[in-house]
Amino acid sequence: MKIAVCISGQQRKTTIDRSILDSRMEEAFSNVDADFYYHTWIDNVLYDYPKIHKQVQPKIDYHPVLDVKHKAGVILEEKRKNRDKVNKFQHSSKQILAHAYLCDNLNHKYDMIVRLRWDLYFSEKLDYKKLLEKSYEEGVHGYGYQARMDHNLLNNPVELIKTGRRSDGMLTDNCIFHKPEWFDTSYVYKLHEDKELLPAEWGFYQTMSEPFNDHHTNFLGGVITSRQGKF
Repeated sequence: MKIAVCISGQQRKTTIDRSILDSRMEEAFSNVDADFYYHTWIDNVLYDYPKIHKQVQPKIDYHPVLDVKHKAGVILEEKRKNRDKVNKFQHSSKQILAHAYLCDNLNHKYDMIVRLRWDLYFSEKLDYKKLLEKSYEEGVHGYGYQARMDHNLLNNPVELIKTGRRSDGMLTDNCIFHKPEWFDTSYVYKLHEDKELLPAEWGFYQTMSEPFNDHHTNFLGGVITSRQGKF
């Protein structure tokens, strides 16, 4: 199985040294045939890498929550009723666009693609190859969403029930496993052009799971953002 590991979007300062995050990420995929691809916005380069894709940030001239008519999950529908709770999502559809751009610039054909944000901390004990194989057979899988550093969840991710609030119209987006054909980049760009692309977890669900009869599964844990990973 050939894997493209795609790290994209906004680079953030981290509470864990960048070299440690990179080492843990590379080790996580060391037992698969993986190529690494990097992307960020050209006006926010904190960490430079050979052949990194630096892109001008796309213009978002609509609010991806308030102006989009596309039905969202129950959590976002609740947020739509309170403008103060959705202001932070003004630029959150950019992460879907960033992943689409990077997927369009892969150098080879791949069996699976891993979508990652920049500030993730990986487990030393979890077998990510098995997780990739499971996703390959079942559908798109999303890992993450930990409110604090919890080594048990980091090493033993818990599958969220499909009917739960955090699976309704949402794809956990810290770390996503998907086949290339489960992410139609032309559909992403069309949604953006029509001002119908949802933000963050809802936008990834909209583009990766909804077109395939809700074939996503969310997991609590497996990775954690370094903002919570304070030692």
